[in-house]
Amino acid sequence: MNRRTRNLTLALVGAMAVAPAAASAHPSPSPQSVAKHVRNADQALTMVESLVGQNEDAQAAVQFARNRVQMRAAARETRRLQRRSASGAGARRAARATRLLARQSNSNAETFADIVDEVSGELQLDVARAAAADLGARERALDILTALMDRVPEQARPAIARAIAALSSDGQDEVADLVAALESGALPPEAEAAVQQALGMATAAIDEAIERLNGIVGQVPEQARPQVEQAVELVTQQLEMVKQILAGLFSGGQPAAGVPSTGLPIPGGLPVGALPGALPVGACIPFELPFQTPIPGC
Repeated sequence: MNRRTRNLTLALVGAMAVAPAAASAHPSPSPQSVAKHVRNADQALTMVESLVGQNEDAQAAVQFARNRVQMRAAARETRRLQRRSASGAGARRAARATRLLARQSNSNAETFADIVDEVSGELQLDVARAAAADLGARERALDILTALMDRVPEQARPAIARAIAALSSDGQDEVADLVAALESGALPPEAEAAVQQALGMATAAIDEAIERLNGIVGQVPEQARPQVEQAVELVTQQLEMVKQILAGLFSGGQPAAGVPSTGLPIPGGLPVGALPGALPVGACIPFELPFQTPIPGC
């Protein structure tokens, strides 16, 4: 075991040794207790990003472990509130906690997708897996928020609808970063497989967001409806552009000339502004992605 690997292992062991105390469950969970865990997770996430930028992987691993501990605690307490959310005040409390958890899961997924090709060793694999885990957590939270729309008081629905719209239309960053990580060629096989899994989840989330958003348009009060409808349009554009990003990554094809860009962030060297649904000749994806109109598999 080299010195760097040994230091990283010791850092992780040290972080997990203090984890039980840091994540002790509150006897009576509340949106406030969930918010405390989320704040701690967010602080740790900020430190992870900063330390990775300074090539301090061992210390980043400590903060990464802290983030995961706090996210597990927040998720556990949110689930307890969700089980008490039959209607009224209980549903409103559960919705508030779920929104907090969804937003932090989204922040985690974006950051981990961004840094996965900047770290190495065990931490790289952990970060890749965490990106997929937090994408999954975000989608579960959004599904629960959608279900809670019918249970909360009328005055609480606009805030929930806006949160669903904002988070459902915020998937392009992870896709672009995960594609860039795959394009870099810097990932060992196990980490590459984990990144591919995360990419599959990120693209599925964009695909499913359209159905989710269309499903809540009729449920939300009039003042929140324009934001939801705007999110549907944005996500539809994102889905078509994501297909072009992936086709360009795996085929090297170029888009049709003279077609305006959708304005989405695209990794360097990948196609921009292609016609919706028009894939380069011979484009294929070497792993399954759950599009309703799929890109051919290799």
